[in-house]
Amino acid sequence: MSVAREDEDIRAQLIEILTQNPFNRKSSLNTWIHTMQLQRAPAPFVRAISYLLDDATADKALQLLRATAAQHQLK
Repeated sequence: MSVAREDEDIRAQLIEILTQNPFNRKSSLNTWIHTMQLQRAPAPFVRAISYLLDDATADKALQLLRATAAQHQLK
């Protein structure tokens, strides 16, 4: 999550994915995870994204990311 809180592009992409309904969110996340694995993205980042497949974790992450986005808009 720290990467998403610091990187505006990652944050925006995650917010877009996390606002989808559960079926589409999981589909988008699985596609992104698979792509990152093929591109040999850092394993800790891929693992962190995979936690977002859980509904409760995704909801908490969305709240956190929206709060971070709001803070960045105030600056």
